[in-house]
Amino acid sequence: MKLREHRGSLIDSMKTIVVIEPTMTALVDAIQKRLLNSWNVEKEKVHVTLYGFDERINWNTHIVTIDSYGVYGFTDGPISE
Repeated sequence: MKLREHRGSLIDSMKTIVVIEPTMTALVDAIQKRLLNSWNVEKEKVHVTLYGFDERINWNTHIVTIDSYGVYGFTDGPISE
């Protein structure tokens, strides 16, 4: 699945795409690597919620949020455990 960080514009956000396995463990690992250990990402504090279909990029978009951090980014599909 594709994961992109939240940015000020869609173009800038799309430049951050990484491909990961569609699991919570892979998502948390990818987030932790991008935050360069400046934020302790705990699995139970990461949430993935359906956000809606984005026709601009043809994604079934899910928003990724982290408790006490806010919006991290978006995926192009759901996450499994």
